[in-house]
Formats: sequence, structure tokens, C-alpha cells
Amino acid sequence: MCTLWQRLGRAARAFHLTAKALFLVEPKRFDVNIEKAEARAAKRAAAVKKRKHSSDHADQPPPKRAAVASPDAPNVPVPIPTPTADSSAPATADDDNTSLAGPDDADDVDDTSDLPLTPHPRSGASRAEYRTERRAVYEAAVTHEPVWKRQLKKKGADRLEQALDDFINAPTRQPGNPCYREPIMVFFGNDETVSTHVQCRPDLPAGCPRCVVSNSKICCELCSPDEFADFAQVDIPKAKPQASRSRIPNYSTDASDMALRAALHSFRKSRTAEVFGPFHFRKHGAGGIMANEVLDRIADCAHFHKIQTTADLARETDWHRITEDGTQILALITQHRPIPVPAAPTPHPLLPLNTNTSVYSTPKNRKCSKCGLSGHIGMLFSMFSRIAISKITLFSF
Repeated sequence: MCTLWQRLGRAARAFHLTAKALFLVEPKRFDVNIEKAEARAAKRAAAVKKRKHSSDHADQPPPKRAAVASPDAPNVPVPIPTPTADSSAPATADDDNTSLAGPDDADDVDDTSDLPLTPHPRSGASRAEYRTERRAVYEAAVTHEPVWKRQLKKKGADRLEQALDDFINAPTRQPGNPCYREPIMVFFGNDETVSTHVQCRPDLPAGCPRCVVSNSKICCELCSPDEFADFAQVDIPKAKPQASRSRIPNYSTDASDMALRAALHSFRKSRTAEVFGPFHFRKHGAGGIMANEVLDRIADCAHFHKIQTTADLARETDWHRITEDGTQILALITQHRPIPVPAAPTPHPLLPLNTNTSVYSTPKNRKCSKCGLSGHIGMLFSMFSRIAISKITLFSF
């Protein structure tokens, strides 16, 4: 409690300042979660007890009666009586726990379950009774270390100081109107402290203005909930999925690429001197305006004409000064790496220069004058007929 209050008190030391502190607490420290954990522990203990009870009353097979050897038969072995469940030694508590508890139950065992807890404030007590009871508990813990606290150091358990525990669970442990400052005031005794600011400056009617104990206008979240309505509210907007950057393959640098890099370097040097001053450039360089990685990325993307607008520049480089200097970067890219104009198509040497097809007439679908069918003409039909007759005449004998 002392360390926490000292850290919180450093937020505002002047009288005209008001500071708000945010104390982050683990969920297991609250009474609601503690009750749930105790209920789970009781349920596990009941399950272990049930398993133990069922194993003690399990049906045991009746022991076999040992055969008695005759004294006249010396070679017959005499069996040794087998100890039964009634004749065996009773198992101790440690043996029962060891035999019944499985590997999963080892983690559920709480080493601090048998340690006495400091009693919580009584329900229904008045404010004065609450302060008296808690003051006695706090003073006992400070002046004399309790036995359970010494045992916790040996076992390595995790338990909070009683005053800090009451501070965390102030809404559920205090009578009437709860306040987070109440355990702190009782722990340090500020509710019984009498201010001596009048004795410090008796010449002033209001006493010493530096020694007077003044209360804060804002108490805590329980007393002034309106003051903490928008305090520590985290509302992070969901980031929109950003388009992936282009993949730049390996390429050979030419004179235009080197000229663009030199122009970008000259630009960031001049802008650094304008924005931060010449001393900043001599001491820290031009990385504040444009880092080397951003310059290389711009040159690589400009080689393949990937940057045409400021949106392309933001997607490819994620540069932080696109709003201020994005237009000038696009001008440098256009100057040193302009988009090549596509050349006009050249005519093929075998094609006619006149592309007007209207002067050419469409061939007519001619028919044969002999048979009247399309696909051939009468002259070809007569020629094929003469060739066939000559072949027949040639091979006839």
C-alpha cells in the first residue's frame, strides 16, 4: 500500500493540479472471482472424497483358505497366509491422498487452504465501527507479522496485504456508501490526523497555505462516477485491411534510376534543412524526412512504374510525409522515370497499304453448267472426264 500510494502521489504535486490514477488489478483479486474459485475447490474436494469413499467400500473377493500340510509329508510346501484387508495395517492419511490423487489432482491442491485468513469487515457495521476494526487489523499486520504471512513466505503463496485487499474490494466490503479512499485513510491514519497549519503561521487567519490539508475535488470512481465516465476507455477502431505491396523482381540499374536516387537524396536534404534547420541535418542526417529504406523503395517501384498517384505512394512505401511532400515526389518520378509512350503500329510489308475493303468485290458462287451444282464449273468437269477416259484407255488391254 505504501509503494502504491507513493507512486500515485507523484502524478500531481501542486495544489492547482488534479491527477487521475488507473490501477490495474488481476481478476483473481476480486471477491466475486475468489468466491467462484472457492466453489470450484469445494467441488473438487467433494469429488475426491466421493472417489475415496467408493474405493473403501469396494467388494473384495473372499480370501482363500490355506491348505494345512501333514507332518508326515515333509516335501509338501507350507503356504504362507496371505494378508487380507482386515489384517493389513490401516493406511495413513498421507497414503490415502497419494493413492487417490491422480496426476491431474496435483495441480488443484492449494498449499494455503489451511492458513487462517484475516476476517473481512462485518456486514451491517457503521462507518465508525468499520474504521475501528480495520485500523486494528492494519496495525496488527504492521507491528507484528502474522503467522500465516510467515508461512506464505516459505510456501511461496501469493496473497495481498490486507489494506490493499480492502482497497481493491472496497465496493463490496464497506458499509453504506463505499469509497476507495476509506482503506487508505484508515491505513495511514489520515482520518485522525489534526492539521497544524494554524500553528505554522499564526499571523495568518487561515494558517499556512502550504501546510493546510486540502481535500481533492474529485474523490474516486465510486464517489464521483461522472468524472470517470470517459476515463481509460479504450476504443481502438478496427484497422481496414491494407492492400499488399508490389513484388519487385531483380533488375539492372540504369542511368535514369541513378538520376532519380540523386534527385530524391537532394530533395530530402533540402527539406530537412527547411523543416528542422541546418543544424539538425549536420547532426542527425536526412532520415527524419525520408529514411534510406523509403528512398530505395521509391526508386525500385519507379523503375517498374508502380507509383502513379499518392495512393500508390502510400501503399508501396507507407511514408509519413505523403500529405506534405507526396506531390513533389511524384513530380520527380515523372521527370526521371516517365511512362513510355506506346509506339504506333508499323504496317506489314506483305499487306496492302489500302485497308479499305469496300473496293474489292465479293466473289460470286458459281455453278457448274453441266450438272447445275456448286463447287465446280463445267470446264473443270469436262477436263476431269477426259483424264478419267484416258486412264481407262491406257490400262485397257
